[in-house]
Amino acid sequence: MTDIKQALRTPIIKNKYVFINYWTILHGVMGSILFCMGFTLIQAIILLLIFEAWENLSKQKLLKREPFVDFVWDMIAAVIGFILAGG
Repeated sequence: MTDIKQALRTPIIKNKYVFINYWTILHGVMGSILFCMGFTLIQAIILLLIFEAWENLSKQKLLKREPFVDFVWDMIAAVIGFILAGG
């Protein structure tokens, strides 16, 4: 794994119920970008769900899959980013 990928996967908060790493922050930024591009919240959620599904299915063959709690917090961050951008 490259240094940047490893750095992005570094947990900021990690316990049974919360898993936040630097990828989570990038998901929040992506939510903001999707709002700025004119997507509705529902469209953004669907697009992010498709991306997460693709990401996890591709990782299943190549890399260790991320825990479900990480997926949930990535989606929460994206929605928060969307809302903070004005959505």
